Amino acid sequence: MRCSVNQVILLAAPMLVLAGCASVSTFMHETGDLTSGRTAQMQRDAQAKQDVALARNASLRDQLASLNAQSGRLKTQLGTAGTELRKVNARLAQNAGATQAQRDEYRRLADKQRTLQRELDTARAGPPPANASAVAEQKAELDRLAAEKDVLERQVAALNEGL
Repeated sequence: MRCSVNQVILLAAPMLVLAGCASVSTFMHETGDLTSGRTAQMQRDAQAKQDVALARNASLRDQLASLNAQSGRLKTQLGTAGTELRKVNARLAQNAGATQAQRDEYRRLADKQRTLQRELDTARAGPPPANASAVAEQKAELDRLAAEKDVLERQVAALNEGL
């Protein structure tokens, strides 16, 4: 089946016309956007969205820095509590009059300190929070650990005074 030149022209002509119409249509659409101000409005909308996203990112970075600082302080304080526990253990070993209850209390407090340290390490090892609710959750967890650490420090001090 051979096609003549006329047949090829008849088949190709509508495609060329349609291709030309498409480019004219795009040109008219873009020209219409420019004259109506739609392009400028789209740019302003995009800039506003970008500004909101940048502000949210800055806020999350600040919150993350605060969490990291709180976590670091808590880690240091738990280390201090562990040091105090070791001092109590040394006093227990030197004190022949120490009761079994005091020794049991020491072991319970030492276990609690190790548990708190593991929980803090787990919280710190996780991925950084990606949104405000995740930041709030992690802050609540650190606050809970800090409260338990405070209780632990008071119990260690009480045991130390009892020796």
